[in-house]
Amino acid sequence: MFSENVIAIAKRLGKIDRLNEIEKFLKEHEQFYIYKTSLSEKLVDCTEAKIIFGNNAIRFIQLLLYRSKSLIEGSIHALNNNSSLSSILSVRAHFETTGSMAYLLKKLSSYYDGNINFEKLNEDLIRLSLGSTTIDNPLVPNPIQVLNLIDATDEYLKKKVFKNIAPYDKKFRVFYEDLCDFCHPNFQGIASGSEIIKEERAIIFSKTNRISDIEFIFFLRLNVSAVLFINLYKEVLKLLKEKEIMPIFHNS
Repeated sequence: MFSENVIAIAKRLGKIDRLNEIEKFLKEHEQFYIYKTSLSEKLVDCTEAKIIFGNNAIRFIQLLLYRSKSLIEGSIHALNNNSSLSSILSVRAHFETTGSMAYLLKKLSSYYDGNINFEKLNEDLIRLSLGSTTIDNPLVPNPIQVLNLIDATDEYLKKKVFKNIAPYDKKFRVFYEDLCDFCHPNFQGIASGSEIIKEERAIIFSKTNRISDIEFIFFLRLNVSAVLFINLYKEVLKLLKEKEIMPIFHNS
């Protein structure tokens, strides 16, 4: 899956385990793939939002599953072809995809715990799945702001992973903002592409067919997002199956 060059860099930096974990989580997507859904008896001809909510939510998380797998594959493909910046752009997009799943889990948990009503939950699902800032149509809602998605992931981490650690410093958001900075043409964004030779007071400019150590480390942030996405997906799917009316799942 990873090229010999990428594996060599990982071994030199002592990060080969990270590559193995990314590969593991990518393969784990396959067990949740659903070929097709069809309406179960209670859903046929039903238009009541509360009854069809589970069907709509399943569609949304399956599309996130597709997006997650595609972004991981794309990031690896770009890195294998020494296109580091393209790879890191995919990593940043995966963080946002993980955030979307975390936000849905947050709202589902709040609803099932009795803290918000169904109308609010359904509104959030509509904004997550149909929101847009560019489609000029009164029926298209504003999307959830991306940093709210990222912060929902940190809330999950604080509650489930770092609950005994205080204060929790929003690690997921820190990683995400670093990725954003690297994807913009500013300080971190132009940190790769050249090398300063202090003794000569000179600058060597790189060609694009290489992977710098700093670019490789930014790629490895994918490991954090990949494991979180899978865990969040499992929790959302479990809740939906327990609490909502499900469509019929077809595996072939």
